[in-house]
Amino acid sequence: EFLLFVIDSIETQLLLIYLLLEFMGVSVLYSHRNITDPFVRKALIAQCATEEGTASLLSVFSIDDIEERFEWKPTAATHKKHTAKIAFIRQVFKVARQYFPEQKMLDMLWVNWEASIDLKEALKIGKQVLQSNKDYIPMYNLYSQLLRRAGQIEESKKIYKVIIHTYLPKKKRKNKEAIAPLIYRSYAESCLFYEAAVSTKAKTKKDQLSSLDMCINLLCSCIEDCTSDQPLVEKKMFQYSDERIIRCLKSYKDRIDSVLADVAQGKNKKQQMDSFMLLEYAMCYSMLLYLTAGFEQGCKVFEKIFQQAEALYPRQTTQHQYLCLLYARYIHIPLRLKQPVPPKIVKDAMKGLVLQYPTHPLLLSLYVRAELRSSLLFRVRQFLERACATASEPLMFLFAMHIESSVLPQTDGTVSRVHSLAERAVDLCRNMSGQEILWAQYLRFDHRFGKVENAKRALYRAVYTVPHNKFVWLLGFKYLLKELRVHELAEFIEFMSGKDVHIRTFVEEIVQG
Repeated sequence: EFLLFVIDSIETQLLLIYLLLEFMGVSVLYSHRNITDPFVRKALIAQCATEEGTASLLSVFSIDDIEERFEWKPTAATHKKHTAKIAFIRQVFKVARQYFPEQKMLDMLWVNWEASIDLKEALKIGKQVLQSNKDYIPMYNLYSQLLRRAGQIEESKKIYKVIIHTYLPKKKRKNKEAIAPLIYRSYAESCLFYEAAVSTKAKTKKDQLSSLDMCINLLCSCIEDCTSDQPLVEKKMFQYSDERIIRCLKSYKDRIDSVLADVAQGKNKKQQMDSFMLLEYAMCYSMLLYLTAGFEQGCKVFEKIFQQAEALYPRQTTQHQYLCLLYARYIHIPLRLKQPVPPKIVKDAMKGLVLQYPTHPLLLSLYVRAELRSSLLFRVRQFLERACATASEPLMFLFAMHIESSVLPQTDGTVSRVHSLAERAVDLCRNMSGQEILWAQYLRFDHRFGKVENAKRALYRAVYTVPHNKFVWLLGFKYLLKELRVHELAEFIEFMSGKDVHIRTFVEEIVQG
């Protein structure tokens, strides 16, 4: 039975489901909207209402393995011990899928979320989804990536072969061109970076060469498949030759130049899927250039798109952000392959990207990592200083406080620098939504470094600033219960009662006990 009113609109019902999943810690908005979207930022800030959620969001800055960093998503951590929460989220997905079987985004969200909890369960659910949607190519791609993460490399390759030789040929040329570059790029990356992860002692020179050749052939096959109405012959896919590479490089260039020329003349009226397709083309083209002509040649492709496709990819759109993320993936290819690359190129490129999206967790973490490799910490602090000076919401300050206190090497000035950031944060964000998260970080920092008196002062300032936010009051009991003297605790509870703030536990009984 409906409690208040009937919601007939399918769009509204789906929106409520997505909001419920986001509230429960399933990352919905982050992967589908620009980081500048207020809803995305509020969702990330709200995730920090718990220590677990805060640790999950900030974990991107401490992931050592670069492959894991690129796979990171800000899903609120849910450990297997949280059986009730996990069961509830699974039930939401099951019911939603039952009522909205055509909404394939729900399936992708479900499998992605399960992969953060239990990879085997994610593979099981992914297989069930594919049994009922045998032509759903994006799910095949995700399923193959999960198989690779599970160490089932040959099974992963089989899935890609099924996509290329069974499902892509069934699509019309225009529809195939919209999805094929993503599939070929994912397949090529899987082959290329898996080899880098395997111990060099277990590889022969022939194995390494065959892996690079396979990657090159796949990238060549991509443009051949997308510009032909005939299905690819598997034997021809892996026929390596210089003539083929030159021909495919020219085809990539001509295809991208054609779209950019239409954009320059105002003729391009492409839809969202087509604009994403061009970006995947650019990534495949850049990878092929990297493997055959050198790293800087691939960089020029992205620089050209940044300069000439602003009408197609306006700043602060999801497509423009995706362009930046793909460029970040490209410039880290040498590092992922353990190959030398001039540090200045990586630093300059990442700085250019993070200046456009300073609160994007992945881009910011990659930039900080690039600067740390050169040991020029003052550049990180300069960037954080300027970003915070123009910040209009708490998220930038949250990241800056964490980077200063937990990512950069600690010095005698660490405590004072974080205190300075915290003071600026709570002052500038005094009337903003999410300011209680900054107070929470302030308290956690003082508690972590044993600054008890500072923590007490911060607590009282916090409850004066946001007196009706129970989250802030409970932080006082969590961090300072053992530090407050009996009369201080009594005064705190009296002040709490005077503000008409009550919680389910009778705090008077805790004090008396």
